[in-house]
Amino acid sequence: MSILDKITRYLVETDYESLPADVVEVTKKQILDTLAAMVGGSTCSISGELEEMVDLIKGWGGKEESTIVAYGGRVPAPSAGFVNGVLCVRLDFDDTQVKGMRIHPSRAVVPTAFALAERQGNITGQELITAVALGHDLECRLKIAVGRDLNSPLGMVTNFFGAAATAGKLIGLDEEKMGHALSLACHQISGAKSRAGTAGAGPVLKG
Repeated sequence: MSILDKITRYLVETDYESLPADVVEVTKKQILDTLAAMVGGSTCSISGELEEMVDLIKGWGGKEESTIVAYGGRVPAPSAGFVNGVLCVRLDFDDTQVKGMRIHPSRAVVPTAFALAERQGNITGQELITAVALGHDLECRLKIAVGRDLNSPLGMVTNFFGAAATAGKLIGLDEEKMGHALSLACHQISGAKSRAGTAGAGPVLKG
Protein backbone atom coordinates (compact mmCIF):
# COMPACT_ATOMS: atom_id res chain seq x y z
CA MET A 1 0.00 0.00 0.00
CA SER A 2 1.43 3.37 -1.04
CA ILE A 3 1.55 6.46 1.16
CA LEU A 4 -1.23 7.98 -0.94
CA ASP A 5 -3.36 4.87 -0.44
CA LYS A 6 -2.89 5.10 3.33
CA ILE A 7 -3.84 8.77 3.35
CA THR A 8 -6.94 8.31 1.23
CA ARG A 9 -8.13 5.35 3.29
CA TYR A 10 -7.71 7.40 6.47
CA LEU A 11 -9.63 10.33 4.99
CA VAL A 12 -12.47 8.18 3.67
CA GLU A 13 -12.87 5.88 6.67
CA THR A 14 -12.60 8.44 9.50
CA ASP A 15 -15.98 9.57 10.80
CA TYR A 16 -17.17 11.93 13.53
CA GLU A 17 -17.22 9.18 16.16
CA SER A 18 -13.52 8.55 15.48
CA LEU A 19 -12.52 12.09 16.43
CA PRO A 20 -11.20 12.68 19.97
CA ALA A 21 -13.32 15.08 22.02
CA ASP A 22 -10.54 17.67 22.21
CA VAL A 23 -10.17 17.62 18.41
CA VAL A 24 -13.88 18.30 18.01
CA GLU A 25 -13.71 21.27 20.39
CA VAL A 26 -10.61 22.74 18.75
CA THR A 27 -12.15 22.32 15.31
CA LYS A 28 -15.30 24.16 16.38
CA LYS A 29 -13.15 27.03 17.64
CA GLN A 30 -11.16 27.11 14.41
CA ILE A 31 -14.34 27.28 12.35
CA LEU A 32 -15.69 30.18 14.43
CA ASP A 33 -12.29 31.90 14.43
CA THR A 34 -12.09 31.69 10.65
CA LEU A 35 -15.60 33.06 10.25
CA ALA A 36 -14.61 35.98 12.47
CA ALA A 37 -11.50 36.52 10.33
CA MET A 38 -13.69 36.66 7.22
CA VAL A 39 -16.03 39.23 8.75
CA GLY A 40 -13.08 41.25 10.01
CA GLY A 41 -11.39 41.08 6.64
CA SER A 42 -14.49 42.42 4.95
CA THR A 43 -14.07 45.70 6.86
CA CYS A 44 -10.51 46.25 5.65
CA SER A 45 -10.94 47.42 2.08
CA ILE A 46 -8.20 50.01 1.63
CA SER A 47 -9.31 51.52 -1.66
CA GLY A 48 -12.49 49.64 -2.47
CA GLU A 49 -10.68 46.65 -3.92
CA LEU A 50 -12.74 44.13 -1.94
CA GLU A 51 -16.00 45.62 -3.13
CA GLU A 52 -14.70 45.57 -6.70
CA MET A 53 -13.77 41.91 -6.34
CA VAL A 54 -17.18 40.98 -4.91
CA ASP A 55 -19.00 42.94 -7.63
CA LEU A 56 -16.87 41.23 -10.28
CA ILE A 57 -17.60 37.76 -8.93
CA LYS A 58 -21.32 38.48 -8.65
CA GLY A 59 -21.29 39.94 -12.16
CA TRP A 60 -20.01 36.68 -13.56
CA GLY A 61 -23.33 35.12 -12.60
CA GLY A 62 -23.81 31.39 -12.50
CA LYS A 63 -25.72 29.08 -10.22
CA GLU A 64 -26.57 30.55 -6.82
CA GLU A 65 -25.01 27.93 -4.56
CA SER A 66 -23.00 29.47 -1.73
CA THR A 67 -22.97 32.72 0.23
CA ILE A 68 -20.28 35.39 0.25
CA VAL A 69 -19.65 36.14 3.92
CA ALA A 70 -20.44 39.68 5.14
CA TYR A 71 -21.35 41.00 1.68
CA GLY A 72 -24.19 38.57 1.09
CA GLY A 73 -25.39 37.18 -2.19
CA ARG A 74 -25.04 33.62 -3.48
CA VAL A 75 -22.66 32.63 -6.25
CA PRO A 76 -21.23 29.35 -7.58
CA ALA A 77 -19.48 27.41 -4.81
CA PRO A 78 -15.94 27.80 -6.23
CA SER A 79 -16.41 31.58 -6.44
CA ALA A 80 -17.74 31.79 -2.88
CA GLY A 81 -14.85 29.69 -1.61
CA PHE A 82 -12.37 31.98 -3.34
CA VAL A 83 -13.89 35.26 -2.10
CA ASN A 84 -14.29 33.99 1.46
CA GLY A 85 -10.71 32.75 1.38
CA VAL A 86 -9.54 36.23 0.40
CA LEU A 87 -11.59 37.79 3.21
CA CYS A 88 -10.19 35.26 5.68
CA VAL A 89 -6.58 36.33 5.13
CA ARG A 90 -7.16 40.04 4.54
CA LEU A 91 -6.07 40.95 8.08
CA ASP A 92 -3.71 37.97 8.50
CA PHE A 93 -5.55 37.07 11.71
CA ASP A 94 -6.42 33.52 10.69
CA ASP A 95 -5.24 30.66 12.89
CA THR A 96 -1.62 29.50 12.92
CA GLN A 97 -0.03 26.14 13.61
CA VAL A 98 3.51 26.69 14.85
CA LYS A 99 4.84 23.18 15.53
CA GLY A 100 7.50 22.29 12.99
CA MET A 101 6.84 25.18 10.61
CA ARG A 102 4.35 28.02 10.49
CA ILE A 103 1.17 27.25 8.61
CA HIS A 104 -2.32 28.75 8.52
CA PRO A 105 -4.46 25.59 8.23
CA SER A 106 -7.95 27.11 8.10
CA ARG A 107 -7.55 29.71 5.37
CA ALA A 108 -8.32 27.25 2.58
CA VAL A 109 -10.09 24.48 4.49
CA VAL A 110 -12.89 26.44 6.16
CA PRO A 111 -13.92 28.58 3.14
CA THR A 112 -14.00 25.38 1.09
CA ALA A 113 -16.10 23.65 3.74
CA PHE A 114 -18.59 26.52 3.98
CA ALA A 115 -19.03 26.75 0.22
CA LEU A 116 -19.46 23.03 -0.38
CA ALA A 117 -21.65 22.38 2.66
CA GLU A 118 -24.06 25.08 1.53
CA ARG A 119 -24.04 23.81 -2.04
CA GLN A 120 -24.67 20.22 -0.98
CA GLY A 121 -27.51 21.32 1.29
CA ASN A 122 -27.64 18.16 3.38
CA ILE A 123 -24.39 18.34 5.36
CA THR A 124 -24.75 17.93 9.12
CA GLY A 125 -22.72 19.81 11.70
CA GLN A 126 -20.87 16.63 12.56
CA GLU A 127 -19.99 16.03 8.93
CA LEU A 128 -18.73 19.60 8.59
CA ILE A 129 -16.55 19.27 11.69
CA THR A 130 -15.16 15.95 10.48
CA ALA A 131 -14.26 17.30 7.05
CA VAL A 132 -12.57 20.38 8.50
CA ALA A 133 -10.67 18.36 11.11
CA LEU A 134 -9.37 15.96 8.45
CA GLY A 135 -8.30 18.80 6.19
CA HIS A 136 -6.42 20.41 9.07
CA ASP A 137 -4.86 17.11 10.09
CA LEU A 138 -3.54 16.35 6.62
CA GLU A 139 -2.14 19.86 6.17
CA CYS A 140 -0.35 19.93 9.50
CA ARG A 141 1.07 16.42 9.26
CA LEU A 142 2.46 17.12 5.79
CA LYS A 143 4.03 20.37 6.93
CA ILE A 144 5.59 18.84 10.04
CA ALA A 145 6.88 15.84 8.08
CA VAL A 146 8.57 17.83 5.32
CA GLY A 147 9.45 20.96 7.29
CA ARG A 148 11.62 23.52 5.55
CA ASP A 149 11.68 21.50 2.36
CA LEU A 150 8.04 22.53 1.96
CA ASN A 151 8.51 26.13 3.10
CA SER A 152 6.64 28.06 0.42
CA PRO A 153 7.18 31.82 0.37
CA LEU A 154 3.44 32.13 0.81
CA GLY A 155 3.25 29.49 3.52
CA MET A 156 0.38 27.84 1.69
CA VAL A 157 1.77 24.76 -0.02
CA THR A 158 -0.16 22.32 2.14
CA ASN A 159 -3.37 24.38 1.97
CA PHE A 160 -4.13 22.81 -1.40
CA PHE A 161 -4.11 19.32 0.10
CA GLY A 162 -6.21 20.34 3.09
CA ALA A 163 -8.85 21.96 0.91
CA ALA A 164 -8.95 18.95 -1.43
CA ALA A 165 -9.31 16.53 1.49
CA THR A 166 -12.10 18.59 3.04
CA ALA A 167 -13.95 18.92 -0.26
CA GLY A 168 -13.57 15.24 -1.03
CA LYS A 169 -14.90 14.27 2.37
CA LEU A 170 -17.95 16.53 2.06
CA ILE A 171 -18.96 15.22 -1.35
CA GLY A 172 -18.32 11.61 -0.40
CA LEU A 173 -15.41 10.63 -2.61
CA ASP A 174 -14.21 7.04 -2.41
CA GLU A 175 -10.53 6.19 -1.92
CA GLU A 176 -9.68 6.20 -5.62
CA LYS A 177 -11.35 9.54 -6.31
CA MET A 178 -9.90 11.06 -3.15
CA GLY A 179 -6.48 10.10 -4.45
CA HIS A 180 -7.27 11.79 -7.75
CA ALA A 181 -8.36 14.95 -5.89
CA LEU A 182 -5.14 15.09 -3.87
CA SER A 183 -3.07 14.47 -7.00
CA LEU A 184 -4.80 17.32 -8.82
CA ALA A 185 -4.23 19.55 -5.80
CA CYS A 186 -0.52 18.78 -5.98
CA HIS A 187 -0.40 20.15 -9.52
CA GLN A 188 -1.81 23.51 -8.39
CA ILE A 189 0.94 24.32 -5.90
CA SER A 190 2.89 27.50 -6.58
CA GLY A 191 4.00 30.71 -4.90
CA ALA A 192 6.45 33.59 -5.12
CA LYS A 193 7.72 36.38 -2.90
CA SER A 194 7.02 38.95 -5.59
CA ARG A 195 3.68 39.70 -3.96
CA ALA A 196 5.42 41.03 -0.81
CA GLY A 197 4.57 44.62 0.00
CA THR A 198 1.37 44.71 -2.01
CA ALA A 199 -1.71 45.00 0.17
CA GLY A 200 -4.11 43.36 -2.25
CA ALA A 201 -2.07 40.67 -3.99
CA GLY A 202 -1.28 38.52 -0.95
CA PRO A 203 -4.88 37.84 0.10
CA VAL A 204 -5.90 37.07 -3.48
CA LEU A 205 -3.08 34.56 -3.93
CA LYS A 206 -3.73 32.94 -0.56
CA GLY A 207 -7.49 32.89 -1.07
